[in-house]
Amino acid sequence: MIEIKLMKELPLDFDLLVSESKAEGFGMMEKMKIHWLDGSNRFGKPGEIYLIARDGEEIVGGGGLNIDPYTDEASIGRVRHLYIRKRFRRKGIAKEILLVLIKKGVESFSILRLRTENPEACRFYESLGFDCVDDDEFATHKYKSL
Repeated sequence: MIEIKLMKELPLDFDLLVSESKAEGFGMMEKMKIHWLDGSNRFGKPGEIYLIARDGEEIVGGGGLNIDPYTDEASIGRVRHLYIRKRFRRKGIAKEILLVLIKKGVESFSILRLRTENPEACRFYESLGFDCVDDDEFATHKYKSL
């Protein structure tokens, strides 16, 4: 059974997410770890959260919500570092995490944005209410219900 919890400290097994994401050509989990360790982003500002998914004791993935660092507007949130390990994909885990992030985002921000270059990820976000945007160099998608 998959359990999703608020992350308060970087888990000891977080390196599994870093190594698997790097092997797939994604650098976001390594970037997240660096920023967590240097204190520049611990998802601790108002409205921010990071969620970790586990299957028993095994880390499966995670995803977070920040005040968007690419704007000066504290009312704009950003979905960040959503990653599910390959063998756990297509089981609804990313959807479950994103729905929590959207719910929290609606409570805390006027707009949610994100950036992805992955066509499959684009379809995933669009299936959950995000619209493509073409006129923003820092975002490919925006949540339309905010």
